[in-house]
Amino acid sequence: MPQIVAHEEVSLVATRVRFSKYKLKPFLERDKRVSVSALKVAKVSNFISIIWVDTILVSGQCQINHQMILIHFKNELQFDSSLSRKLVTWNPNATDCCSWGGVTCSINGQVIGLDLSNEMISGGINDSSVLFGVKNLESLNLAENNFNFTKIPTRFGSLASLLYLNLSYSRFSGQIPEQLSQLTRLEVLDLSSRFPYGIHLLKLENPSLATLVRNLTRLRGLYMDNVNMSDSYKIWKFSKFSGQIPEQLSQLTRLEVLDLSSRFPYGIHLLKLENPSLATLVRNLTRLRGLYMDNVNMSSHKLDWSQGLSSSLPNLEVLSLFNCQLSGPLDESLQKLQSLSVLRLNYNGLNAPIPDFFANFKNLTILNLVDCNLIGTFPKNVLQLQKLQSLDLSINRNLNGSLPEFPVNRALQSLVISGTNFYGGIPESIGNLKNLYQIELHTNNFSGGIPKSMENLTQLSYLDLSSNKFIGKIPSFKPCKNLTHIDLSRNGLSGIIPSDHFQDLHNLVKVNLRINGFNGSVPSSLFSLPNVKQIDLSNNNFDGLLPNSSIPLLEWLDLSSNNLKGEIPRSFFELGQLSVLLLSSNNLSGVIG
Repeated sequence: MPQIVAHEEVSLVATRVRFSKYKLKPFLERDKRVSVSALKVAKVSNFISIIWVDTILVSGQCQINHQMILIHFKNELQFDSSLSRKLVTWNPNATDCCSWGGVTCSINGQVIGLDLSNEMISGGINDSSVLFGVKNLESLNLAENNFNFTKIPTRFGSLASLLYLNLSYSRFSGQIPEQLSQLTRLEVLDLSSRFPYGIHLLKLENPSLATLVRNLTRLRGLYMDNVNMSDSYKIWKFSKFSGQIPEQLSQLTRLEVLDLSSRFPYGIHLLKLENPSLATLVRNLTRLRGLYMDNVNMSSHKLDWSQGLSSSLPNLEVLSLFNCQLSGPLDESLQKLQSLSVLRLNYNGLNAPIPDFFANFKNLTILNLVDCNLIGTFPKNVLQLQKLQSLDLSINRNLNGSLPEFPVNRALQSLVISGTNFYGGIPESIGNLKNLYQIELHTNNFSGGIPKSMENLTQLSYLDLSSNKFIGKIPSFKPCKNLTHIDLSRNGLSGIIPSDHFQDLHNLVKVNLRINGFNGSVPSSLFSLPNVKQIDLSNNNFDGLLPNSSIPLLEWLDLSSNNLKGEIPRSFFELGQLSVLLLSSNNLSGVIG
């Protein structure tokens, strides 16, 4: 039984409230961008009451039959391993599948939850899938994938233990199967889709909505956005709200979550806040904990937004104002929001520095400030916040700063500071960030050596340090078994890369070391990895003979502008997926083709 610990921390980028049972199963949000256990739980009575909790899961050792099913299931799936964060951790040689990404187990080791949302799955689930052999499954999330307009398998209806089923935004199409009505324990069902107005991928004709939900008496959350129900209910019509947000919403004084976000192309705003202003709208909403207004046009009051929030919303935990045409500066009154856990202000022309008081947001877990025209120096101690899990400052060319020393026991998982003017070195203490899975520092002015301590980042999956001024040798990444992407191009790196440097990195999909000063032989271990699709070692000083290649998935190989010699291995022309082979500006010989 999961233990529940009350906590202020809310690390969600979600735009919906999900309902869950009183025993609080760990139903994860589909829009979550970092693997955290924060959860929205709604209790429905005469009104909606939202509480924010952290879940601590107590699970046993994975049962061997469940582990075998999951490995078989992974092999059935078609997915892009270069973008996967969960499936790439499913290792048949591991002893406990309960520790794999997206897997939740009961205390006796049965798999009861799978969260494979946003895993770039493109197929592999049909009525014969082994997935339907996991009879104890209580939570299944396949949202944000691409099943290429295939039908929803009818055998989803055989997962009789399901409490939570999320197939949203995954490009299923056709008639919703009647068999879903057999999921009598279901509490949340999400079949929403995201397509241009007037296009419906899923439809409800036979069964009708009434037939579908007839037996789903425990249902607390039903999301069927963009599902065509015209044949069942002629009076129902899909619509998009637009225009001025009414001031009357300010009368909802018990409101704790308000979501008026829209998903439209950048620059298009359906909703706007002119009269009332944001300050007027939230003036009486003193209980508000979550405010999501992405893509709402607030340009008429773009300067007074921060004061309006801080004076009225002392309990605010989630603030998402993506692309709202806001302006800076970031008023010091914002420091009153001490419960703030998620702050997203992407794509606003703030034209201002980040104030030092951001380091006082002790509960902050997600800070996204992409393309905000930030200026000045970023406060180092924000990066040292104990609960911070995800930081994205990318595309702020006038923002400078440097990385601090990182203490132990910090929560940081994703560090994205690309396209800024950060400088200095990467401290050795980055090795203390044991949870880091993503590092993107490309297109900056970082310099010095790449610290050896990065070998300690065993969760690391994505590493991009390209277009900087790094020098020296590269550390061994052998302990980083989850690595899928390494880009160290356009630096001043040098030295000999040992032949076994990439050995056992079986999840690697892309390696880019171009425009550096590496010398010696091309590392042979790179040419025996099973999943590599792209290798670029061009514009270096590699010499000697080329190794044979046995990479079945290799699509792109660029070894141009080196000092390689000898014959081109015949194995290069036997790679069935290879579409680009660049060997110019070397001393190679042999017959091509």
